[in-house]
Amino acid sequence: MSNIANNYWKFYNKDLPLNVMVIGNSVCDSSYHVKRRKSHIIAIEYIKKGSQTLFINSKEYQSEKNSAILLTKNSNHEYFCDSEIPLEKEWIVFDGELAEYFVKTYVSENEYCFKDCNLLHFFEEINRIKKHSENDYEKLTDNIAVILHKMFIQIKNSQRKNDSTIPEQIQHYLDENIEKKISINDLCQTFSYSKNQIIKMFRDYYGVTPYHYFLERKIDIAKLYLCNTKYSINEISCMLAFSDQNYFSTQFRHITGMSPAEYRKLNN
Repeated sequence: MSNIANNYWKFYNKDLPLNVMVIGNSVCDSSYHVKRRKSHIIAIEYIKKGSQTLFINSKEYQSEKNSAILLTKNSNHEYFCDSEIPLEKEWIVFDGELAEYFVKTYVSENEYCFKDCNLLHFFEEINRIKKHSENDYEKLTDNIAVILHKMFIQIKNSQRKNDSTIPEQIQHYLDENIEKKISINDLCQTFSYSKNQIIKMFRDYYGVTPYHYFLERKIDIAKLYLCNTKYSINEISCMLAFSDQNYFSTQFRHITGMSPAEYRKLNN
């Protein structure tokens, strides 16, 4: 077995909304066996190659290539490699109020293994962040908090993608692209329906237009960033693909009744 890990335990700060403790990559053989009782951390693993058997809170899973695994706080878990093919996985260990919020908001209770849930590009992004922020722990955690949020959205959507209605598929698409500019024409091209059909189906199902849903989700995420990171208002505006800071502030005030600066001051 080989294990490459970057350890950040010494920087743990209980006042931060999210702490990253370890980021790693493991290649495991048949001798690999882990067993924990009442785990005090949260972790996400992504299987790049091979397979393993897991027992998490008495539920058994077979995780294969392209599976994501969520290990939650206070869980009992045991897992081992069950194939002659070496198991290779990326993983991250983290903790904090924001981490627990992600788990509670995006993951169904007592679900821990998610097949066909590609997280590789997120781990590649985490590894890039790790290299550029190794001397600034708060910057590292701010940047990784954003990536973890995207991961949890991906996990949520992997739970729902089977037997989804067209409006649900549109919602998933909007969630997955929340930090991009998406137009009604993009939705028409992606789902092969007319503009009027897209708007009617979505509004009949959710009670709002796709545009209004997308805007409200962007503002929800902006609230998270304002309360839990040190990103400037302009940086948040750019990250969420608003045309400029003034337009972002106008839309934020329209939905929340206050400016981003006022919201940050009120909630910090």
